[in-house]
Amino acid sequence: MSSLTNRLQRLFGMRPARLPAPFVPLALGPDTSEPDPGDSDFTIRSGQLAGHSLRLEVAVQSRRADFFLWPTGHQEAPDSPIAHCHYDRDPDGTEILWDIFVHPDWRGKGLAALLVRLSLRRLLLNRRHSFRIRVRKLMQIDTGSGSRTAVTLIRLQNIGIGLIAVRLGLVPEPGLEEMLAPANISVLSIIPVSEQSPPGYLFRLRQQPGLVTVCRLDPDTGRPVADESIYRRFVSPLQLCHDCRTGRAIAGNIDYELTPAGADHCFRRIAATSGEYQHLLRHFRPHRPS
Repeated sequence: MSSLTNRLQRLFGMRPARLPAPFVPLALGPDTSEPDPGDSDFTIRSGQLAGHSLRLEVAVQSRRADFFLWPTGHQEAPDSPIAHCHYDRDPDGTEILWDIFVHPDWRGKGLAALLVRLSLRRLLLNRRHSFRIRVRKLMQIDTGSGSRTAVTLIRLQNIGIGLIAVRLGLVPEPGLEEMLAPANISVLSIIPVSEQSPPGYLFRLRQQPGLVTVCRLDPDTGRPVADESIYRRFVSPLQLCHDCRTGRAIAGNIDYELTPAGADHCFRRIAATSGEYQHLLRHFRPHRPS
């Protein structure tokens, strides 16, 4: 642009039009021949399940949405879906992901992330007006016997939904720092590593939600840290809050939400085309606390 044009724009208070950023998709789960909004069958093209054909079954109502994955083709049809996720749908446009289940025989192959991508794409592109995204029930605490007094019985569960939230660019709800303020922490203990779950921190709080768990993530792999000794080194609750907000840890028993800062990153993982990406950016609105 010429210097004369720049001077004229400054003189008349004009700004050059900003071109939208080019659409460069980001992976979330294996690559697929993604179904169009009206279709249900697709084929996985990458990863451990490359070549497998699946069917996306959808049950969407005004207040709830359920998505199921079923194998198709030459595979023996199972009695139940191999993966399922559930959303609550608020009238304000908020899509709230509550739970993801993957059959044990199919875990560790990217199906949870794939199902979230397909389901969010279906829900958000069919919203007539603005929408918001939240994730709840990030991690559950399984005590085995049901008692929360014996630390050795406590295990972390549902870590996967937290990892997906981080990959989507979602961040903890604004109240995390208040929850983990020193005056609100009654007991801090370490959840030991087990065959079924990684180690973590367990915060017992004086106020609701009563319990908060934190699982640290390896910055190189993005997976939970398996070395229990890392948890025995001193770290302040404030630092843990910062790590949760920057994707280096995940917190359980709280909500995660999509903010404007994470929208671009999130929609590059959900959209299949540039048009879908621009549509999602235009219609997104941040969550409004109740």
